[in-house]
Amino acid sequence: MAEFTLWSPEEMQERAKPKRAVQRETRERIIAEYTNYFQNAKAGFGGQVVLGDEEDKRKLRALVREAATRSNLVLRFRPIKDKNRIEFLVIDPQSQPARKTGARRGRPKKKS
Repeated sequence: MAEFTLWSPEEMQERAKPKRAVQRETRERIIAEYTNYFQNAKAGFGGQVVLGDEEDKRKLRALVREAATRSNLVLRFRPIKDKNRIEFLVIDPQSQPARKTGARRGRPKKKS
C-alpha cells in the first residue's frame, strides 16, 4: 500500500525553501550555538568536540573555527587520530608567528 502524508501550511513553506537556504540557516544556527561556548574563553583555555555519527570532522572543525573567529579568538587544533574527536587550544594572537608571504612551493624554475 502507498504511504500517504499530509503537510501543514508551515511545513509547506519550509519545504518550498531552496536547499542552500536551509543549509545556510543550519550552518548559522550551529555557529551561533558554538559562539555561545566561547563567550568566557580566553588564551590558555582548551576544549574538545565529540562528533556524532553523521558529522564530518573537517566541516565541524571549520564551524568551530568560524565561531571562535566571531568571538575574536584564535584556535590551534591539536592533531588527533581519533576521527570522532576534535581538540583545540585558545591561543593569544600575538604569540602566533606571522605567516610567510610569497613562499614558493616545488622545484625552482629553470632560468634560460
